[in-house]
Amino acid sequence: MTMRIDPSTLTNICQVAAERFLDHAKEFRKLVDYKPKPDHSVDGTLHVDLTPHGDGARRLAEQFELQAKEARAYADHLANAEYVRVVE
Repeated sequence: MTMRIDPSTLTNICQVAAERFLDHAKEFRKLVDYKPKPDHSVDGTLHVDLTPHGDGARRLAEQFELQAKEARAYADHLANAEYVRVVE
């Protein structure tokens, strides 16, 4: 089966994905210096702060930045295409 897909649709998808990835990266960058709340119990239930922080938050931010870069590269490449063909 062969499908023809409008490149502008894929370009828009990649551009939106890149924006979202950068938004996520920005949020994780904010968490690099986050200090987790100490574990504590409330009504016998243990509460553990699992918010990403430190190196873990930095690595997540870097991963989202890489994905944004790749999504922008796909968008740039697709913007110049006449058509996109998917072959199964």
